[in-house]
Amino acid sequence: MYAKHTQQMKEEVTEIAPFDPTKKRRQNILIVDPGDDYLVDKLAKKTENLPGETLCKGLNKGFGTLLAGLLVFFIEYVADATGQIFQAVFIGVAVFLLVSF
Repeated sequence: MYAKHTQQMKEEVTEIAPFDPTKKRRQNILIVDPGDDYLVDKLAKKTENLPGETLCKGLNKGFGTLLAGLLVFFIEYVADATGQIFQAVFIGVAVFLLVSF
């Protein structure tokens, strides 16, 4: 039974075509529908900035930086006015609160 089975396997193997490296494999070509402009529209919306938006972003960043600087000076003023021992505690608490938000 084993010999019969191996004989069948040998017959099946001879029916398989040998590997031919000269034949080139057919490549799959992706065809994009020219009417499908979803990705182009998405990219255009990301890169499109109106002058008012850019100006508003710049003013917002500048105002935020100014407020952060004023906050630092206020914390330093209060820390200096309270005394040397409380100064370290106040600065530590202020830094912790600023970092946590």
